[in-house]
Amino acid sequence: MRQPLKRSRWRRNGSRVLGGNFRSIQIGETLRSFAGAAIVRVRASVGHDSYERLVDVNIPPDEHWVSAGLTGASPISDPLKTPEAVVINSASLVEKAAQDPGVSEFCRFYLGRRTQELASTGTDPRKRKKVEDDFTPSLDTILLGIDGTVRRQLRLKTLFDLGSEHEYESSIAVVPSKKT
Repeated sequence: MRQPLKRSRWRRNGSRVLGGNFRSIQIGETLRSFAGAAIVRVRASVGHDSYERLVDVNIPPDEHWVSAGLTGASPISDPLKTPEAVVINSASLVEKAAQDPGVSEFCRFYLGRRTQELASTGTDPRKRKKVEDDFTPSLDTILLGIDGTVRRQLRLKTLFDLGSEHEYESSIAVVPSKKT
């Protein structure tokens, strides 16, 4: 009985198991994804009041994959220069930070207050605009820190033949990992 091939020998010998000959392999695309926790400073403000706090945001694995080109397989620089290097989805980060109980309560309060104030303005468009500007909450977020892992997904294109004149191409998705 034939022994299974070790993964490190697949590139050289894998196509032989199928009765073919290995020709080439190349990286077609690299994707990156971040999983872990982010600390975000959230500032909710209206015309005359503001509320600011630090929020821990959990980022689950495989939530957001981003194409990173061929350089995406390279190590990430240390120290980290930009959050985009670890492909954190900014819109998702802001959305999750806004769900913090304190921030959402601040926004709920002033949206309710805006409704009351708009009812008392009548039909004057200048007063309505002023009330909307003064009582509509806006959010400002700043990413302060992250703790987690960056995963990569390599999409490889392999070329081989099965003992005939025709060459065959196959795509393989690989997620490299390191056991600790």
